[in-house]
Amino acid sequence: MPQPGEKPGEKPKVQQATASPLYPKTDRVGASKLPRPLYSYLEKPSTCGTDDVAIGSPLPVTGVSSSDRRVRQVSRDFLGIVGEVARFISDYVVMSETSVLVLAAWVVAAWLAEEWDRFPHIAIGSPEKRCGKTTLLDLLFMIVPRPRYTTNISPAALYRVVELEKPTLLMDESQSISRRGSEASEVIREILNAGIGQNAKVIRCGGEGWDKIEEFSVYGPKVFAMIGLPDAVLADRCLLLQLKRKTAKDNVTRFRSRIVEPRGKQLHDALEKWAEQNQVKAREVYDRLVPFDIENDRMADLLVPLQVVLTLNEPSAGSARLAGIDGISKGLLELEKYARSLDELDAEAEKMSPGTMLLAACREIFAAMNEKKFLPTVNLIDKLVRRTEEPWARFVRGEPITAEALANLLRKYGIKSGRSKDQKNRGYWPSAFEDAWGRYLPLPPEKPTNPSNLANPAKKIVLANRLEVKP
Repeated sequence: MPQPGEKPGEKPKVQQATASPLYPKTDRVGASKLPRPLYSYLEKPSTCGTDDVAIGSPLPVTGVSSSDRRVRQVSRDFLGIVGEVARFISDYVVMSETSVLVLAAWVVAAWLAEEWDRFPHIAIGSPEKRCGKTTLLDLLFMIVPRPRYTTNISPAALYRVVELEKPTLLMDESQSISRRGSEASEVIREILNAGIGQNAKVIRCGGEGWDKIEEFSVYGPKVFAMIGLPDAVLADRCLLLQLKRKTAKDNVTRFRSRIVEPRGKQLHDALEKWAEQNQVKAREVYDRLVPFDIENDRMADLLVPLQVVLTLNEPSAGSARLAGIDGISKGLLELEKYARSLDELDAEAEKMSPGTMLLAACREIFAAMNEKKFLPTVNLIDKLVRRTEEPWARFVRGEPITAEALANLLRKYGIKSGRSKDQKNRGYWPSAFEDAWGRYLPLPPEKPTNPSNLANPAKKIVLANRLEVKP
């Protein structure tokens, strides 16, 4: 439907991104008073005079006493433009070194978002308030391409603003995304789930007679901050970054917008210049780079843009990796470690879902029977309820799981109940589970084929003889 002030058939108008109190539009007047451009620090090291800064050092901050200049340094192994972004963020927000690197590489990759087939969201979570989420979004507002900051947005505004502005969407206070029962939250969640792909579209009717089909792209860089974490489906499309409340031992510079803005503006310009210079190279590397070898294929694909950035950011190590040689790259090693940690979290989350928990329980129950035989539904439920550390004894409103609930959980895996050979009982054959076990559960631990020394009576005697104390 037309928005207030719109005429039927008229293309929706979206107000262009305006200046923020944290990032005002400037006409470069007085630019000569600012420190020299950041990119010159990236091109070559220089001997530091009183007004110069070495590579890897924070940009000059004026008007701050030495006692307030408490900078939490990021490893100097993070070089180039990614290192500068990492240091800019970590100076003001308490984050782990790996999280800072992932976010810094994502920011650089966001400047080349149109070159990627898929691009991940960033989900910034924290267990409680006052962990630095809003400060981190304020920092990102200064350095990402075409930022659009919001604390609340409707589905219609979301896909319209993405289509018309191609922004980097920064969403604060995003707990409502996970709210169940809200139609608006459901639609926004669907848009975000699909918005990692170049071809993701929202289709609506328009025109004077509402007979015209209009498409709105929902692809683009997105960051959302919330207390807690997104639901499992959305989390599978996000790079998860967990913030913690700082302690007295965490040294960070106090965020003051007027002081940070010049440094943020310089970094923004440096990122824009880097993207222009590396656009063609990034496209070539993207087509050749092999994703990380992890179980989650989607996440492996989503991390490729960050791999490209780190490959270009550290040319010697990146070239070696493309050639199949193990290049020494702090950034790529940290990113691969992060990818594997996401894989482990994904596996743990799957174990906790009712479906996979039920599959694992049924596999153990059938394995304990030592033969592939039919198990009546009543007997299977009885064995499930006896597993007191699992939820089956109180699965249906505090009552034990029913035959209907059991069938509903197993049906999505293609598992159906059958009849016993004498046709007297309904229940389950282990053969009905085998495909699902192979697809959705890790392989069971193998039983040792060779008994240990202590399990072999003959070897026990030999060992005892060897341990005898002889006079």
